[in-house]
Amino acid sequence: MLYIKNGRVLTMAGKIFENGQVIIENGKIQAVGENLSCPDKKAAVIDAQGGWILPGLVEAHCHIGITEEKKGFEGDDCNEGNQPVIP
Repeated sequence: MLYIKNGRVLTMAGKIFENGQVIIENGKIQAVGENLSCPDKKAAVIDAQGGWILPGLVEAHCHIGITEEKKGFEGDDCNEGNQPVIP
């Protein structure tokens, strides 16, 4: 079991829990909300420290780890002023 706490939770339905928690068991989201206590004392706990938690989000367009410098001009994305991973 994984218990994520102290985060701003944005659900796929668009609801925001300002101090929310997410409970995940066997790789599946079991509960999302506020004032959820962890049902398993042996659960792994992640303190989101006020950061965003986006349960169910699938990031379908990502450039993590892609570096195009070896491709020369063809790989130069001059419209992107960033690196492969930007928080």
